[in-house]
Amino acid sequence: MYRFILVFDSMREKSFSIVIRKVRGAKKNVRRFHSKKGDPFDIRIRAHDNKFTVYCDRKEVKEFEHRVPLQWVTHLSIDGDTQIHHVQWGGKYYPIPYESGIAGEGLNPGKSLIIYGIPEKKAKRFNINLLKKNGDIALHFNPRFDEKIKTQKPICHCSRTQRGHVIRNALINGQWGKEEREGKNPFEKHVAFDLEIKNEEYAFQIFVNGERFASFAHRVDPHEIGGLQIQGDLDITGIQIV
Repeated sequence: MYRFILVFDSMREKSFSIVIRKVRGAKKNVRRFHSKKGDPFDIRIRAHDNKFTVYCDRKEVKEFEHRVPLQWVTHLSIDGDTQIHHVQWGGKYYPIPYESGIAGEGLNPGKSLIIYGIPEKKAKRFNINLLKKNGDIALHFNPRFDEKIKTQKPICHCSRTQRGHVIRNALINGQWGKEEREGKNPFEKHVAFDLEIKNEEYAFQIFVNGERFASFAHRVDPHEIGGLQIQGDLDITGIQIV
C-alpha cells in the first residue's frame, strides 16, 4: 500500500509538504508548497507501468517508482483533516496526432468537450480541431508558445517568459477565415490543463482550468460537428464528452 500525505507546517501554516511512503516503509518528502489551511488543492496521480507521476495544483512534483506491482493497487483511501469535493478516476495513453469521430449525434449544442492534457517541456504549439463530417474545421484552437507577442510598450528585461497567443479560427471549403487571438495565453509548458469547449447555439464557450477564456461565434452549422483532431507538442491524459 502507498500513502500520499499532505503535511502542514504547524509553525507557519503557510506551506505544506507531500510525503510519499510505503506502509511500514521509510518516509520520503517530495516538495514544499506555499499555501495555507482552508485553501483548495488539486492533486493528480498518474499511473505508468513502472512509476507514479504526482501533480499538485497541475504542476509535476515527483516521480515515484513502484515498489509493488501496479495491479495490486485496487482501492483509494482518504482520511485526515480535509474536505474532498471531487474524486475522479480515468485516463489512458492517447497517440499524438490523434483523430476520432464523436459517437452518437456528435458534439451537438448543449454538449461539452473536455480535454485533460499537459504541454511538453519544450512545447512550441499544439492545436485542437473540431471537425465537420466533410472535413471542414468548425473550430481551430491553437495555443502557441513560440510566437512573439507584439506590444507597443517595451518589454522588461526580466526572467518572466511571454507565452504567446491562442489562435481561434475556422477552415471552410479549404479557406481559413479571420483569426481571433485576443486574451493572454493561459497555458504553460509542462503544466497540466483542463480545457472545456461548450457548444452553444450561437458560439463555442471556452474554459481553461475552470475559468472562462473566450467565445467563438459559429461559422458553420453547430449541429454538424462529428470529429476531433489533436496535434502538436502535448500529452493527452483524458477526453470526455458530457
